[in-house]
Order: sequence, then C-alpha cells, then structure tokens
Amino acid sequence: MVFTCPLCREEWILTKGLCSSCDRIRFLMSIYDKKIITDILDKCLVIQKFQDNEEYYKDPISNKWIKKEPEEKNKE
Repeated sequence: MVFTCPLCREEWILTKGLCSSCDRIRFLMSIYDKKIITDILDKCLVIQKFQDNEEYYKDPISNKWIKKEPEEKNKE
C-alpha cells in the first residue's frame, strides 16, 4: 500500500486522501468549475514559448504541447 499523495506524489499521508496543498486545489475545484481551474492553469503556468510559438500545438486528446513535424519542401 502506497502512502503518498495521489496528486503530487511528494508528501507522505496516512490519514486522508490528499496532502494539504493538493487538498486546497481540490477545494478550489469544488468552489469553481474544473474547466475554470484548468483554464487558469493553462494561461498562467504553461510556458509562454509554447503558446506563442508556431512550432508547437496543443493536442486536444492528451492536452499536451507537442512539437510539430517539419514540413517537407517540394523539390522541383
């Protein structure tokens, strides 16, 4: 049996499901909609080079930033 926080996996917990820091995140998600919290995290924490760079795109399925494959130029 593992006694680490399932969200951060850094703190040891014995009595409840989440550590105090992660429990605060859960509490905010209970007040606000989960979509609002994830949008705030995306706007504030996602590295700006990914958002403004055309070399990266956000995969809608995995919700991760992925580097685009280089396009092959037509050789004539």
